[in-house]
Amino acid sequence: MGVIPDHIVDSSLKIGLESTTKVLALGFEPYGVRVNSIGLNYIEAPPAQPEKNEYVLSKIDLGRIGQVDDILGAIVFLASNASALTAGTALLIDGGWPTGSMRVRC
Repeated sequence: MGVIPDHIVDSSLKIGLESTTKVLALGFEPYGVRVNSIGLNYIEAPPAQPEKNEYVLSKIDLGRIGQVDDILGAIVFLASNASALTAGTALLIDGGWPTGSMRVRC
């Protein structure tokens, strides 16, 4: 069946994250609360798993597994006044995983 079974869970979770973020943002907006989310792919943390890392790297367009430092900018942005007009946004920090994981395999 190709690509579809491999990516149903990943796609469903990302759509769920985006939908939940938007619904919560709408629900809390009357109270002056902004709701946003950060969707991650793989963030490398010790101990490294070389076999898993090899598979993951084959799916990430940017060619590297994320580090904790890669998400800090997004956290600082969303926690600061710089994001004052940002609400209901699901920010994906995934190295291009959606495009990499949806490549057609022949």
